[in-house]
Amino acid sequence: MNDKKTMESIATKLEGIGSSVPVICFQESECHYISEAMVSLLGGKKEELISLQSFIHQDEMNSFQMEMSEITRDKQGSKEIQTRFTHQLTKEAIDITLLAIYIQQGHTSIVCCFVTAFNLIPHHHEQCTSPHEQDMETAYSKLISKVTENITDDFIAIIKRGGKIEYASPSHEKHLDIPLETFYEGTAFTFIHPDDCPEVMERFSKILDLHVEQAMEFRVIHPDTKELRLIQGKGIPFKEQNGETKAVIVTRDITRQKTIEQEMLYNSFHDYLTGLPNRRFIEGQGLVYFQRMSKDFGILSAFIVDPDQFTDVNNRVGREGGDTILKEISRRLQYVSDQYEGAIGRFDEDVFVLLVYHTSSLPLKEVGKAIIKQFMEPFWYRDSSYTITCSVGISSATSDVDSFEELIMTADTAMFAAKKQGRNQYVIHNPYLDIGSFKQYELQNDIPFALKKNQLFLEFQPVLHVKTGAIHSLESLLRWRHPYWGIVSPQEFLPLAESRGLSLKLDYWVVTEVIKQLSIWNNEHHIFPIVSVNLSPTCLMQQEFFPFLLKKLNQYQIDPSHIQLELTENLSLEIELLIREPLMKLKNIGVGVVMDDFGTGAFSIGYLKSLPIQVLKMEKELIKELTSHNHTQDIVHFIIQLCNKLNIQVVGEGIENEEMLHDFLSIGGEYVQGFLFKKPLSFQQIIHLYSSSASMQEISVAKDYLIADLHHPVQALMSIEELYGKGVSIGAKHVTIVSLGEEGLWFQSDIHLPIHGSYLLRMQYEMEETTREAVGKVIAKEEVDRGFRYELQFEELIHSKRQLSRK
Repeated sequence: MNDKKTMESIATKLEGIGSSVPVICFQESECHYISEAMVSLLGGKKEELISLQSFIHQDEMNSFQMEMSEITRDKQGSKEIQTRFTHQLTKEAIDITLLAIYIQQGHTSIVCCFVTAFNLIPHHHEQCTSPHEQDMETAYSKLISKVTENITDDFIAIIKRGGKIEYASPSHEKHLDIPLETFYEGTAFTFIHPDDCPEVMERFSKILDLHVEQAMEFRVIHPDTKELRLIQGKGIPFKEQNGETKAVIVTRDITRQKTIEQEMLYNSFHDYLTGLPNRRFIEGQGLVYFQRMSKDFGILSAFIVDPDQFTDVNNRVGREGGDTILKEISRRLQYVSDQYEGAIGRFDEDVFVLLVYHTSSLPLKEVGKAIIKQFMEPFWYRDSSYTITCSVGISSATSDVDSFEELIMTADTAMFAAKKQGRNQYVIHNPYLDIGSFKQYELQNDIPFALKKNQLFLEFQPVLHVKTGAIHSLESLLRWRHPYWGIVSPQEFLPLAESRGLSLKLDYWVVTEVIKQLSIWNNEHHIFPIVSVNLSPTCLMQQEFFPFLLKKLNQYQIDPSHIQLELTENLSLEIELLIREPLMKLKNIGVGVVMDDFGTGAFSIGYLKSLPIQVLKMEKELIKELTSHNHTQDIVHFIIQLCNKLNIQVVGEGIENEEMLHDFLSIGGEYVQGFLFKKPLSFQQIIHLYSSSASMQEISVAKDYLIADLHHPVQALMSIEELYGKGVSIGAKHVTIVSLGEEGLWFQSDIHLPIHGSYLLRMQYEMEETTREAVGKVIAKEEVDRGFRYELQFEELIHSKRQLSRK
């Protein structure tokens, strides 16, 4: 029913009563209906009274409109109002007492005001009584009955002294499911809960005896089902012409509202997943305990429990599986909490806090062991078991702990110490815990603010093609410039970010920053590198990631082929299946895929077939093993040959010395990355690097070991310079130099020479009209047609000052 029809319905009911009762109806402080009795009381014409609202005394206009607005805003059931009107013909003031009743049907809100008393104040200040006043009160009950019937869901009743119900609106039966005649048979207190009855009766007496308005809240019991309904409202007194005082009780059923409020209150202090108290509840309970400590000299102990392998397991089983395991962890910890009469809560993503308040000695080690024991049994999900241990930090609020925040901080520090000492154990805090544990605690607390405070930045490490010396690509590396701890490595802060649920936010930030910087390099410096971004599989599985990446590439006009996404090799079968489709979508638009850290996980050859991998990066530790493990050499050599056939480039990571480089190159490696060539560089350093190396396709660094293919082979004269540490000069033989760099060269010969032999070779050759000489040792060899191909590492490079004459 719309506003107009609702008002017409009320007007029809009011007009049906007759002209004996003055009534005015307002909607949003505007008058919409005036009864004939009110027109007679105020004088003037009905239409003018409605449109002009001049009947409200000018001194009362603002306050009256505020009263109407307040009743509508607060949806008050009823309210008695004292105000003053003006007679339209005589301009005399009329003191008016109104009973304002709030009525709502659908979206329509109306306030009906019934005149319960008035005094006509003539100019000579003599009180007059209108003849309407006598008829008004006799029709009062009838009026309320007619207006409220089927119009409002509020319960409206007129009650006489002794609790006898003179009138009860139909809404009582409609919403309480109690027959209306049953109300009339008893009293107003028949269905009120016995515990609430005394207070309701006391308030009812005040309404009648003191003639004051009273708010009330009580429970009603259904006579058959015994269902309880919560009722709230107020009572207003009015006096009949014969002097009898009655009460108008306007109430409403707030059971559902209260239920929702209680649910909201519960949810605000409890974890939605596990049902345990949340961080807010635990912190509040901790403050209560601290206040209690000063009274009964008790001690509060905090146990912070952090599952050790939960992040890895969660990545394997997905969100649903992770939630299932978290619920089981919660159930087990609740068991320990009940044993020691504590309070257990979920403090963070996978961090739980147990508070135990005790006035006598508490065996902290016993509680710690009880928590560890709960993790001994495996956790199950879909017929598969998963082993998860936990690290527990324990702290007690003693004389050196001044607040609950400090108690949690010390327990957290102890928990990090437990992780550092090997996990699956508890550590009790003491002031002498190592600074590393404290650093981890501070970093975990500070990392949510790293993005907001612009503390994160990127560096870029080149991947080089050894034969040409060209920059193949750049790997973007995330760094954190902490205000206290300085530059923090990703190995330190990324696990902490993951535990705080910030990994996705960091992934999106890095992708955005890389694309922004690519745009600057392209447009302002005409540099077009390929940049790889380390990405978590979780990010790749997000449905919004692909549209996000497309949007950023289009926004900054970046060719997708200049972006590579690096994924760790340590993927479970479940994760591999989930990321296959997203990776194919990326490949289809030109984005490259890099498999990082080969050698650290359970590598499957099937990855090379099932995933669209373009680059495979071999982990540093695997390359270190090439010298000492023949089997490792065979395996890596096989992988490189297989990747070559599949058109997958293999990069040796973490090349730190020449021995590692030699070992990697000797089994067919061509692409390298590591401190031997370049440390990670800043945005500006990359610009300088490209501009300074563009002419010769080389990189000028202290430990460059780059070899460039020559356009034409160079003939050289080779002789033995040193043998077994002694200088010699043994013969000379012509060889062919095929590749040349600043610190080494490749040459071909039919002579069979040993690798790493106890000898040095001297090479003499001509280049750029200059005779050059170089002394070095053979560090690598491979068979070629008609002989062998050797790699010579320079010990000394001599540029002759003699210029060759050219005819």
